[in-house]
Amino acid sequence: MRCMLCGREFDESDMIVGKNHTGQEVWYCEECFEEMRGISIETIEQRKNKLKIIFLGVFLLLLTAYYFVANLYISMFLYLTMSVVICFGLDFFNHYYGNDIVQLIAIVVMSFIFNPFSSAFHLFILGALLQTLPISPSDVAPHGATRRKYGSTCASIGLLLCLVGLIWGAYNIIGG
Repeated sequence: MRCMLCGREFDESDMIVGKNHTGQEVWYCEECFEEMRGISIETIEQRKNKLKIIFLGVFLLLLTAYYFVANLYISMFLYLTMSVVICFGLDFFNHYYGNDIVQLIAIVVMSFIFNPFSSAFHLFILGALLQTLPISPSDVAPHGATRRKYGSTCASIGLLLCLVGLIWGAYNIIGG
């Protein structure tokens, strides 16, 4: 093969293939390429390899971040669902025994003791679970006195705590 710049003959394995401005293949020897570019072919290869490693590292970092964030939100959703199911199960129990204290204790336990998430999520869970208690004072269904007397108050406090938890959580996510 012949170098495009100096015209010397070289073996094909010693030549560098490039393209000119018209898109045709051109062949350069290493010395002419270094003079033309101002950098050696080894340096270019090293930079290409480093760039591949950087892109692989960034890709793995983004993949790991996605995995942890997706699992965190799935875990939060499952915890919320489990808490609501437990409280509604206790509500079914309360219909027969008329005792709301057990459900109130379960609400506090599910909101704070077993909750591995942020304080904002604690408040949101507490508010959501408190909203499972309300009933009107005129309802004659066999509910406990606590629910008949304080049901609407629990609903109001629960809604307020849900909103505070959501706002606080959004503030934490945005980066406050």
